[in-house]
Amino acid sequence: MDTGLPESEIRAAAAKANAKPDPSWWDFCREYIAARWRTTAAKTREGIADSLAAVALAMMGDGAKVPTPEEVRLAVRWAVVPAHKGEEPRPSW
Repeated sequence: MDTGLPESEIRAAAAKANAKPDPSWWDFCREYIAARWRTTAAKTREGIADSLAAVALAMMGDGAKVPTPEEVRLAVRWAVVPAHKGEEPRPSW
């Protein structure tokens, strides 16, 4: 009543204010793997990481500074392991 707005608009504005922003691709990959890590077999984890890497490759553009597909696969497979959270990748990458 104070604002003169319909109640549905007030609820929508409140929901938008409390909404969590969409995660980045890397954050999504890490959250996805972390949620399934303990209950998933090692080969299945590897398959999921490879699938996420394939999607990352598909989302990348072409250009001079684009990493090779193998570099992207290695980076994704390393980055999604929950034990590596907060660590820096090896210098050889």
